[in-house]
Amino acid sequence: MATRSDLVSQELGKELGVLQDSMGRFPDDIALKTIQEAFGFNGPVAASRNLELAHPGTDQALFAALTPEPVAAASLAQVYRGKLLDGREVAVKVQRPGLAEQVGLDFYVLRQILAMVNALLGVTRSSEIAQSVLAEVADGLFAELDFTMEAQHIEKFRDLYGHSCPDVVVPEVIWSRTKVKVLTTSWLQGRKPRELTAKEKLRLVNLAAPCLSLQLMDAGFVHCDPHEGNMMLLDDGRLGLIDFGLVAQMTDIHQESMASAILSLLAEDYRALVPCFRGMGILNSDRDDAELMRPGETQPFAEALEEALTGGDGKDRIVQDSMGLDRRRAFGQLYEELSSLAFRYYFTLPSYYILVMRSFVTLEGIAFAADPDFNMYTTSSPYAFRRLLTPRTHDGKQLLKQTILEEAPSGRRLRLFSLLRGSLISGKRRSESKDSASMATSTIIDVLLTGDGRELRKILASLDSIVLLEDLTSAASATLRRRAVEAVLSPLRRPTPTRRRARRLLRGLMLQHLRRAARRRPFLVAKLGLQLALGTFFSRFVQKPEEIMPVDSF
Repeated sequence: MATRSDLVSQELGKELGVLQDSMGRFPDDIALKTIQEAFGFNGPVAASRNLELAHPGTDQALFAALTPEPVAAASLAQVYRGKLLDGREVAVKVQRPGLAEQVGLDFYVLRQILAMVNALLGVTRSSEIAQSVLAEVADGLFAELDFTMEAQHIEKFRDLYGHSCPDVVVPEVIWSRTKVKVLTTSWLQGRKPRELTAKEKLRLVNLAAPCLSLQLMDAGFVHCDPHEGNMMLLDDGRLGLIDFGLVAQMTDIHQESMASAILSLLAEDYRALVPCFRGMGILNSDRDDAELMRPGETQPFAEALEEALTGGDGKDRIVQDSMGLDRRRAFGQLYEELSSLAFRYYFTLPSYYILVMRSFVTLEGIAFAADPDFNMYTTSSPYAFRRLLTPRTHDGKQLLKQTILEEAPSGRRLRLFSLLRGSLISGKRRSESKDSASMATSTIIDVLLTGDGRELRKILASLDSIVLLEDLTSAASATLRRRAVEAVLSPLRRPTPTRRRARRLLRGLMLQHLRRAARRRPFLVAKLGLQLALGTFFSRFVQKPEEIMPVDSF
């Protein structure tokens, strides 16, 4: 809630934010004893308690220096700034004493309470859901108590995303000074979001949001605790990300379903969210609408969801909040409306979904404080679009067809062209539609030229040739036509067997549709040919070289 000043007021949000890295401390002598016990070391933990008086090179202590007091204190640990014997500055995270016992007792009590409720009222679907959620939360929290796992998470994150997110910095793990209750990493120097100006906050979010979207739609390994105490704008302008105790690993079908959900929300096609929610594990795939309803409920879930997200039920929804923000552009509204519907329908919000949504909601809170027009959906849509076009599962292939195909009087046609016209993009900025159309064009071409584009090529092959050519000759498809010609005719800058084969298949697919259409609509084929020729001429001889985007950079 500290990050959602748009919901709880800026004054309350600021006060709550203090708790994120400034909780009550535990005594320093206990912290030093914890470090000694972790390493089985009886000597001094630090040669000096003053960083300026550190003596690198001594082997009489574990650290050359540690600050006399922690620089941050959170729920599971407190952090000291220190120096290694070789002079490197580090952050030393020390676990609070007795945490395992305290957490174990808390969950034991909660299980006993649940058992008493079941004994009095009987086992219900609601109590079964509560039991599964309780077990999942307990497993996750106990895993956070092993700091060696957090160290592994840091290294895995760097391996997966270090190249793709060069402006996002994670600390280096110092394994020689890391144990289950002690984690030592390199020190990152920066300022927390609440210390930043509005412009600096927006820069931080513009670095964090694409990286979070990439995590969500690429390997599915997601840092799920980006609150204000765990992010900082480094002195060199990059984003520093710390505390990897809380992570989520998404499955392929979870990723594909969430990608489809993001694009359906952009299209304001709220009923299309129902199959997405089934794939995400929110709705049970074996239950029909009637079985989803709790006793006394008569409205189908899809209808209730659409009303909740549009404000169509007449209630005071957060579609337009007290600050005048359009809440339909916020992940937070979806999360809150789903939470309220849980009292009317049987479904479960999976732990990975709660963690991921919490991450997006946190970033939205920071962004809205700096820019009321910020749109997280359009920020994440390029990654969602590519993930949707490259399904790896059977359900993902079905979602791809449901999302990008639409029925029209002239026959089944690609919904992609609606996206290219910008009609699927919500938000106040006109530039968003142009940017999204350009993104969609580049992604389509790039996917078609890779082995991952197999399903998209199959869908293109199954379309009616006349309908497809009518769409291709429309004004909205001008950029797509030009880039398609470049993709098919230009030499490959990084030729690989897969890309060569994909381009041959794309050429064959285009010729197949042209031959079919020529029998029935020769003038339509001639029109497309003329457009392609003019587009090629413009691209080769009129457009400035620096404006031409290399095909393999899409």
